[in-house]
Amino acid sequence: LTSLPIPKDQHIQGAKGNNATCTAQGFFIQLNSTAGYINLSLAVYYLMVIKFGWSQDRLKKYMVWFYLCPIATGLAFAFAGISSYTNVILWCSNGAKWWPEIPVIFAIVSATVIMTSVCIHVYKQERASMRWRYAGTRTTRESVSNSVFWQSIYYLLSFYMTWPPYLTLQYIWASGKYANYSFVLFAGTVVPMQGFWNCVAFKRFQIEEVFSTVLQSVRIKVNRFKSRRSFNGKGRKKQCVTGSIPNDSETKKTDSTFCHGVLEYGKTDAPKQIESVEEIVETKLDST
Repeated sequence: LTSLPIPKDQHIQGAKGNNATCTAQGFFIQLNSTAGYINLSLAVYYLMVIKFGWSQDRLKKYMVWFYLCPIATGLAFAFAGISSYTNVILWCSNGAKWWPEIPVIFAIVSATVIMTSVCIHVYKQERASMRWRYAGTRTTRESVSNSVFWQSIYYLLSFYMTWPPYLTLQYIWASGKYANYSFVLFAGTVVPMQGFWNCVAFKRFQIEEVFSTVLQSVRIKVNRFKSRRSFNGKGRKKQCVTGSIPNDSETKKTDSTFCHGVLEYGKTDAPKQIESVEEIVETKLDST
């Protein structure tokens, strides 16, 4: 809601609220830090499963605490700041100096330390067991630590793309200074986007698959366009589809086989033949 709940008598652009709406907005913005605590709780979950080997049955006994602790912490700080919620230009938030963002900083640092510990543990486990692996399986097995590393990076991305700009802005305001408008706009834009970055972290494989499918479809259409343009004039004795076709170990067909007799001058069934070659191209790309 940005500046809408700010008291209108404070002459801020878009302000239509009063003291009550300002306090309410500040309360929920402070409560928003609960998302950071839940991410920390999830990091602890990873630590228990990957490094300490907790079973699902054991985790279920403590599952309520994985939710209760971050929610209780967020509510405690939200209620503690009721007397401090005020207009901070961009919106109403906690105007107290320094303490409101300390729990978020603690969550960021703790999650980073935990995920680093998990990555180091997986790497050491692989190094210790490498001598028992066959050479043919080493590449596949070593990719596990790489996968854990990149998943941790994407996981921590939800912290570092969201909170540091906002924390910096809050401390600038708490010190009595004013940041330039561009930085205020940037921090105010990224701070509500932790859910988006969490989605990227946990759905990245599906996102990569969609992008791969789209790029393959674009590549096929570009090849079709190039093929049709190569048959755009009269007087040509023979034309072949540009681009290479992967060799087929079963049929032993090569590029020259596909190019043979594709189009000769004066034939009326050229478009049909062109389509058949394009279908072969598309089929080969899909199978590859």
